Amino acid sequence: LGGRPQDQPFFGFLYYDPPRAEMSADPAETLPLDERFTGNAEAREDWRRYRRSLGIIDVELGRVFDAIAGAGLAEDTVVIVASDHGYEFDDNGLGYIGHASNYSAAQLRSVLSIRWPGREPGHREHRSSHMDLPVTLLQDLFGCTNDPADYALGRNLFLGQSWDWIITGSYVSHA
Repeated sequence: LGGRPQDQPFFGFLYYDPPRAEMSADPAETLPLDERFTGNAEAREDWRRYRRSLGIIDVELGRVFDAIAGAGLAEDTVVIVASDHGYEFDDNGLGYIGHASNYSAAQLRSVLSIRWPGREPGHREHRSSHMDLPVTLLQDLFGCTNDPADYALGRNLFLGQSWDWIITGSYVSHA
């Protein structure tokens, strides 16, 4: 943000993928939600590594928000935090840990958080898709007025329309 002319719009894409497998699973340190996934030792260990890696991402996101605020751009900047998929820790007692191994809710749900200046914060319950992000940005940020079917498969996230169904896939199958 530093070397950019103040009146120029900008776009940034940051991909955080901390080395979860290299994180310590040492149970000596108390972490929030330690009581979850106690029936499966492998899941409990991975759960600890996962939360420690999320801590790294949390710090990095804090740096991003601080830089945006420090540049005086907090009220002019849309920030989207999204994950590509969910992650399972033997949630259903079937031995699945990780992602792309089944189609449980734990693996299908993903994170989507949007800080949009001028919009009231809130929680949405409708079923959405990653395909909804381009439509939402094009309509509500860039003022695109033509039918979304002209350029995308998605819907505007802020309209609250649930998808009746969504096709999803792993490396080897689709559902």
